[in-house]
Amino acid sequence: MSKIEIEPKGRFATALKAAVESADLSLADLAQQVDSTYEHMRKLVAGRAYPSTHLLRALARVLKADRQAWLQMIEADKLHKRYKTLPAQLKISPELEPFEAIIPLLNPHSRETLLAMAKTMLRQDRPNR
Repeated sequence: MSKIEIEPKGRFATALKAAVESADLSLADLAQQVDSTYEHMRKLVAGRAYPSTHLLRALARVLKADRQAWLQMIEADKLHKRYKTLPAQLKISPELEPFEAIIPLLNPHSRETLLAMAKTMLRQDRPNR
């Protein structure tokens, strides 16, 4: 699997980095396949830029990703960047934020496994409360 040494900032950047690594592509290869530049791919993965509608469509096609889910991540990232927080309707508790970007990337089986693990941990923690 290809390893990208850029630390992503934001939901979309995290999802994009995971998709690129999962596809075992370099950023240069991806840029060529979506008719863009390595530098722009680097900015997208770092969370320093957002894709145009056309580029988002191309990225989702090449990386076999859910374009609508990515679009929602981009909108949430833009809101967070502009207001330093999310509106109350979109806000989740701070302890859940690290999971928010990762869970949509899991396949359904992995999500079920993660939920089962969390329920088991909860049952184990309850006697201690």
